[in-house]
Amino acid sequence: MVTAVVVQRFVLAVFTLLNAAILYLFLLQYPFGPEAFLASLGDWSELGARVGVVLSITVGVALLAVLGTLRLGDARKNQLLYFKLRHAHPAHYAFFGGKEPGFDLTSILRTHPQVRDSAWAPEVQYETWEKLHRKHAGVRVVAGSRQTWYLLRDMYVISVLFLASFLIAWPINFGMVFALAAPYLFVYGAQTLFLLFTARSVGWQLVTNVLGTETGLGTQRDKTKTKRRRR
Repeated sequence: MVTAVVVQRFVLAVFTLLNAAILYLFLLQYPFGPEAFLASLGDWSELGARVGVVLSITVGVALLAVLGTLRLGDARKNQLLYFKLRHAHPAHYAFFGGKEPGFDLTSILRTHPQVRDSAWAPEVQYETWEKLHRKHAGVRVVAGSRQTWYLLRDMYVISVLFLASFLIAWPINFGMVFALAAPYLFVYGAQTLFLLFTARSVGWQLVTNVLGTETGLGTQRDKTKTKRRRR
């Protein structure tokens, strides 16, 4: 568990540094690419005081991104990910209102009739799912999907912050032609959209993995993998 947290923080640190390097290049009005980044390091003496301002802004945004992933609670991150103030977690629709889980939920609903009795209230769906999540938190398929979701969700939060910083700096960074700015727009926009949809997909996978484990599917998968490894 400790190793997984260390790896996750390392990946987030590398992701933040890459985004900061891209923002640094943009603010200097250099073309996008590693060659331009290396060239900018050799041009420090010619850039003068401007490079100090750019570095201060870049470091400030990077620190804000790191603090955002550490200080923002799960509820706030979910609201950013799902564009909702209420019922932002996918488990609010674990039993009804979301995607089809791909297996029968009858046994779970029979054991937890409060879900149907509440007319599929999102709060009750989430509370019921969360109980099952705590019950199966240590199962490999559940723990793996949870860690992946947390990682992608944090990366999404970081990408949103850098995209917002880019969009704010673009009109201020006058004099940069669109041909030079377009690659930056594409990179920040594409990575944000990719992380948005991927994180949502893995979030729903976490929900279904918990439900599948409760019905016995998760246990069967782990047993099948163990048998294959032994062979």
